[in-house]
Order: sequence, then structure tokens, then C-alpha cells
Amino acid sequence: AGPDNTAPEILDFLTHIMQEVKEVGFDIEVFNHQISCLSFSIDERTSMSIPFVDEGDRWDERTEADIWLAIARVLENAAIAKIMCYGMFDASFILSTNNIHIKGDIRDVYLASRILYPDFPASLQFLTSLYTDQPYYKDDRKLWNRIREDPITFWLYSARDSVVLPQIWEELSSELLADPDYQRMYDRTIALWEPCLYMMTNGIRINVEALKELKAEVTYELEIKAADLEKASDYTFNPNSPKQCLQYFYEHKNIRPYISRRTGKPTCDDKALTRIIRRYNLPEARLAQDIRGLGKLLNTYLDLQYDDDDRLRCFYNPRGTTTGRLSSSKTVRETGLNFQNLHPRFKRFLVVDE
Repeated sequence: AGPDNTAPEILDFLTHIMQEVKEVGFDIEVFNHQISCLSFSIDERTSMSIPFVDEGDRWDERTEADIWLAIARVLENAAIAKIMCYGMFDASFILSTNNIHIKGDIRDVYLASRILYPDFPASLQFLTSLYTDQPYYKDDRKLWNRIREDPITFWLYSARDSVVLPQIWEELSSELLADPDYQRMYDRTIALWEPCLYMMTNGIRINVEALKELKAEVTYELEIKAADLEKASDYTFNPNSPKQCLQYFYEHKNIRPYISRRTGKPTCDDKALTRIIRRYNLPEARLAQDIRGLGKLLNTYLDLQYDDDDRLRCFYNPRGTTTGRLSSSKTVRETGLNFQNLHPRFKRFLVVDE
């Protein structure tokens, strides 16, 4: 197997996996919101890169369809375990783009590493350097948006990403098994895989028209607050500029600075403004806080990019924090937002499916 194979060679390799292999490493590469290349490995020495782009389309339509059907059979075969790194990305992307639902035992080296060593990096680059003798190759990924310049090197990069996975998993899984508590945490994390994948794929319907109406209301409200701040303040300053707020409240108004516990430096964040309001009752502080809040509502929630079917989606990371809880963010296509910290005024636009 190698980076530049014919269609018959690819189909033979995938057939071999279906008939003989119980565990595969799997990785995808994405360009322009499409899978440009993916790879399978069957052990720490053998992998195959399957490209879909070189100087144009790699295959004719019939051949590409045959390859994708063979890939789907492997990925949807529950008897074949899948080793991945940050596999939620691969699984959600290939499900939404190619309607392929990865099944079988999920062995994710990223999740295992996050559980065993939460203070360490969990990237494939770091794990490869820690658990394998593979020479450094990650600079080759810089070709991801310039594939046509050197397709062979990029396809080989993809093959290397999957070929290191079995060895990394072997090392990490032995560490998980050495401590039942670690193994239990991993099992509980993997139990979130399908629920997260369902929520990411299904999303939540939004009332687009009502959202547009609130956007107009908030925009007008912001204009009123900005005019009020202009009248209330001794001179014009930008409430969204930390530097200008520090100068206005701590230097011009001669208020004793509030110090950030995180940075050890003066801050004029939301908590500091709340204290200024409570102690000094300055209308400028209240208006500055209101403008910041409305601006965040407008920019984060009302100007957000939702999907073409008028549904809002996010990306879930089952092990997104050092404490082990979920984290959420924009989707892999840069739509949606963090679902775990929604503004109260935004929640009324989320519509329950009938």
C-alpha cells in the first residue's frame, strides 16, 4: 500500500480489510469543506492513502462512487474497530458530508490521552513523538490547501497519520487497562459518542424571522445606549476598548483600579464594571456594561451563521476540558456556536421539532 494507488488496488485493499482485519486506523483530510484524502492502516507498517483530488478530480464519477461504497462498507462494519485521533471530527464530517455513519468499537487516542494526561498536549503530532519512532512529518500538512503542488507528499502525509495510530493505541490502551478507574472514565466518555454525534447532526430548528426582528431591535437599542453614553460621559470613549475604559474610569475618574486575579493587572471587565456601579453609581459604567452586553448578543448570537436548513448546530468535544466535561464550539464548517452558554434572550428562538 502507498500514497499513489490505482482504483483496483484501493478496492482490493478495502476488500481485504472487510474479510481479514478486525481493527483499522482511520484519518481524513479536508479541503474546501470536502474530503480531499483519507487513509486506512491495518498495522503499524501498512496503510493506504485514498485521494480524491490531485490536479482536478482524481477519479471519474463511477469509479469514485465504487470507492466510496467500499469505504462505507468498512466504516459501517461494526465488527471492525476504528482507531482515530480526535475522531469526533472525522465521524461528524463524514456523516454530514458523505452520509457514512462510523460504527464499531471506537478507539480514540486523543480521548485516551486527555483522560490519562489532561495537562499534556493530545495532538497526533505530540502522541506520535511520544509513542512511536516515526520521523517528524507534520510539516507536510502545510500542503493541505496547495495539494496540486505536491499531491504525493500530501497523500503520504495522510497515510502516515493513520499508520501511527495502532501503535499509539496499543500503548495508551495498556495504560488505561492498568487502572480500572481510567478505563471506566474512557468507557463513559465513549458512551457519549453517539449522543453527541446525534445532537451535532440533528441540530435545533430556529425561528429565523423572529431572530431578524430581534436583531433590528437590538441594533436600535445599541444606538440609543451609545447616544446616552455620549451624553453621560465627560468625553467620548469606546466601551469595548479595555485600554480606553481603563483610562476613563481609573485615570480620569480616579477610581482605584480593580486587579484581575488571572493576570495580576488592572482590569475593566464586566465584574469590575459591576463593582464600579455598585460603589460609585456611575451612569457611564452602567451604560458601558449595557453596550457590551448588547454587542455580544448581536455579534455572537444574532449575527451568527446557521445552516441552510435553518437549523443551528455545534461541534461537541466529549473531553473538552481538563475537568472532563463536554465542551462545544462552532461546527467544522464554521457555522453555529457554543451551545452550552446561550444568551437568555436567544433561547426563545430555538424551536422544538414537531
